[in-house]
Amino acid sequence: MVDNTILDTLYEHVLNTPDRTAIKYESENRLTFKEYWTVTGRIYAWLKSRRIGTEDVVMYCLPRGTDLYACMIGTIRAGAAFVLAETGNDKRTDFIRKDCNCKLFVDESLWEEIKRTEPIDGYETSDLHSLCYIAYTSGTTGNPKGVMHEYGTLINAWKSAILNGVPILAPEDTYSVMSPISFVSMPIIVGFSSVFGNAVAIVPYEYCDDSESFAEYLCRNDVNCGYLTPSRLRKLLPLKKSLKTCVLSSEPADGLYLDGTRCINCYASTESGCLLTLKELTHPQTPAPVGKPQSDVEILILDENGKEVPAGYTGELCFRDPFVRGYLNLPELTRKKINGTIIHSGDAGMMTSDGDLVICGRIDEMFKINGYRIEPDEVGNAVRQVSGIKNLVVRGFVYKDISSIIVFYTGDIIVDEVMMRQKLLDILPEYMIPTNYIHLEEFPLLETGKTDKRSLYPPEGSWDEFRKQESPDLQIIGQGRKAIVYAIGSDKVIKLYKQSVPYERIRLELEHTRIAYGKGLPVPKAYEMVRSDTRYGVMFDRLGGTVIEEAIRCGTGNCQELIKLFAGAVKSMHKISMSDESIQDLKGISLSCAQQIDHAYCNEEEIQKISDIIASIPDSDHFIHGDCHPGNAMIFNDGIKFIDLVISGKGDPVFDHLCMYSHYVFLPSFMTDEQCVAKLGVDKLKAGALFDVYLKSYYPDIEDKVLSDMKERIRGIHAARICIASVILPGVFTDEELKEARRRSLEYWNGHLRQDGNGKHQSSLQ
Repeated sequence: MVDNTILDTLYEHVLNTPDRTAIKYESENRLTFKEYWTVTGRIYAWLKSRRIGTEDVVMYCLPRGTDLYACMIGTIRAGAAFVLAETGNDKRTDFIRKDCNCKLFVDESLWEEIKRTEPIDGYETSDLHSLCYIAYTSGTTGNPKGVMHEYGTLINAWKSAILNGVPILAPEDTYSVMSPISFVSMPIIVGFSSVFGNAVAIVPYEYCDDSESFAEYLCRNDVNCGYLTPSRLRKLLPLKKSLKTCVLSSEPADGLYLDGTRCINCYASTESGCLLTLKELTHPQTPAPVGKPQSDVEILILDENGKEVPAGYTGELCFRDPFVRGYLNLPELTRKKINGTIIHSGDAGMMTSDGDLVICGRIDEMFKINGYRIEPDEVGNAVRQVSGIKNLVVRGFVYKDISSIIVFYTGDIIVDEVMMRQKLLDILPEYMIPTNYIHLEEFPLLETGKTDKRSLYPPEGSWDEFRKQESPDLQIIGQGRKAIVYAIGSDKVIKLYKQSVPYERIRLELEHTRIAYGKGLPVPKAYEMVRSDTRYGVMFDRLGGTVIEEAIRCGTGNCQELIKLFAGAVKSMHKISMSDESIQDLKGISLSCAQQIDHAYCNEEEIQKISDIIASIPDSDHFIHGDCHPGNAMIFNDGIKFIDLVISGKGDPVFDHLCMYSHYVFLPSFMTDEQCVAKLGVDKLKAGALFDVYLKSYYPDIEDKVLSDMKERIRGIHAARICIASVILPGVFTDEELKEARRRSLEYWNGHLRQDGNGKHQSSLQ
C-alpha cells in the first residue's frame, strides 16, 4: 500500500501559495512554501546521492529552528527514516546515536554541505509499512526509548487533527510549538500542517516561560494558534495576547478554559504518533475529558484480563495501530506493551456515557509533573542510594501545577529533608526531588502479600481537598512579600513561597509550626511540603476569622484595641520556653548570617559592628514568631492565632518587637501616606502611634524614659537585622531599604554601643 497524501498536498501548497510562510523560528528566520520545498529538495538530493532510501535511518542533530524541521520532509521525500536531536544535549544525543545505529549522522558541518546541494523535484513512493521515523521518549525515567513508526502513521497524524469533520487549523493560521523538535509532537505537526497548509512557528526556548516575552513573540510572528502543556499555559496566564485556538496535551487540563479561545484538549503519546483523541472544552471541567478518536486508530479500555470494560469503568487505555513496530532494541518491552497491533499505554482511562475518554492516572504508577513523566522506582532508587533506607514506596500527588512526591518508609533512619535534598540534587533534577518523607511502622498489605501502595496517602487526608476542588483556579486569599496563600476548599490552604525564599527557610517553617502546634501555641496545623514548578510551599489548616491588619484596614474594629489584644497574645506566646526543643536560636543564626553579608554591601568593619549589635541581645529561650505583626495574626473565636512562622525560633522578645517596628515605622517611612493607608489602613503618623500602643501594652508598667531608650535600641537592632535579611531572605528588601538599614546600624553602634574595660559591649535595655 502507498499513500503520499502529505507530500501531494504539501506540493499543492507550494504551487498555489508559494510565497506564504510555511515555517518560522524568528521573524527573520522563516521559509515560504516555495523555499521550504527547495530546502527539502536539497536534503532529498543529498540523501539520494548517498544511496539513502527505504529502511535507512538518518539522524539529524542541528540547532532548534526551521532547518531541523525541514529535515523531516526532506527525508520523507527520500523514502527513508529520520531521527531528530536538537544541539545542546550531548548526553541524550550520544545515547540515541548509538541506539538507533543510524546509517548517516548529520550535524552542522554536513548541513553546510547539504545547503550547497542542487535541489531536485519529486519524491519517492513509500510503502505504508516502511520505517518512517524513530521518536524517542524524554528519558526522564531512565534512558530514552525509541518508538519505531511506519509511514502509515503520517496518515493518522493528519486525520487525527480533524474534529467533527473540520481541521482544527486553517491555511491562514500560524501554529506555535514549544516542545523540543526531537519529540513525537513534531512528526505529528508536520503531518497535519503539510495537509492543512498552515504555518508552524517553532518558539525559541527563551520565550517559553515568560508571559511578556511569549506575547511579544506571538505578536512579532503573527501567531494565532498554539500547542501548550497545561502547566506551561497556567504559568503564562493571563495570556498577554489571545489565541484563536489552543491545543492542550501531555498532562491533565483539569479546570482549564480560556474565554474567547477555542481550547482543544487531546491525548497523544510517543507510542501513538498521532492525536489519539480530541475534545473541545467549552467550559472548565475537572477532570477534563480528552474526547474521542478522529483518525483510524481504535481506542480500547481493557481490564487486567484484556477484556473491554463498560463506560464509566476504569481500565488501561490501549489503542490498535498497525503502524507502530515497537521499541527499538527492547524486545521484552515491546512484547510487554504491544500485543499484536494493540499498544498498551500504561495510563488508566475511562469512557464516559457520551463516549469521551477521561484519563485517570497511570496504571504503572508513573505520574507527570510539569509535563515530565516520573518513574517512582527511579526516585526510590536514588533515595536508597543516598540515605541507606531499604524499605520505601514513592508516590506522587498532582493537582494542576501543585505537586508533592512523598516517600513512605520503614526502619530506624531519621531523615533530614534539607540534607537529603542536597544529596539528591547531585543525581536527580529538582522536579523529581521528594517533598516529604513519612515514616511508617509497617506497610499495609494486599491479600496477595504485596504492598498496598494505593492506600498510602498523606496524613489527615490533606490531598482530599484537591480532589474536591471544582473551580478552575485556586483562590488567592493572602499575599505578602514572601509568599502567596491559596485556598484549597474550605479546610486547607497552601502557602506558596516566592522563588527567592530559600528551601531551608520553608522547611523550617513547616517544622517550627509543627513544634509550636505541639506545644499548644495558637498556630495552624501544618501538613506537608508541596511544589509548583520551582517554588515550594506548605499546606496548612485554614483558619477562620479575620487577619488583624485586614480588620484595621477595613475599619471593622477599633485599631488601638486590636493592637492591645495582639500585644497580649504576643506576650503570652513569649512565655513558652523552647529550651528542650530542636529549634533555631535567632541570636546564633543572626550572628552566623552576619558573617555571610555580601562585602559589596558592607565592608569587614561594618559587618563586625553589625555583629556587635546582635551580640548585645541577651540570650533567651522564649518562643519567637520571627515576623510578628498584625498581618500575620488572625482574630479567631475571640482569641488570636499566628500564621507565617517562616523565620520563627527561640530568643529574646526584642526579636518580635523589631518586626512591629519594621511594619509600622521603618517600612512606612519609604511610602507615601496614600500607600501606607492602602497597605496598613492608617497613615504614617498613625502607624507610628500603633507601634507605641503595642510597646506600652506589652510593657504596661515601664517608665517613659526606659521606654524611650528601648525604642532607640529596637531601632538600632532592627537596622542590623535588616542588614542580615539580605542573607536570610534575599530579595525581600529593596536596595534603598538595605542602604538605610546599614546607615542606621552604624549610627547606632557609634552612638549607643560602648565597650567596657573588658572589651564587652553594653546596652541600656536588658
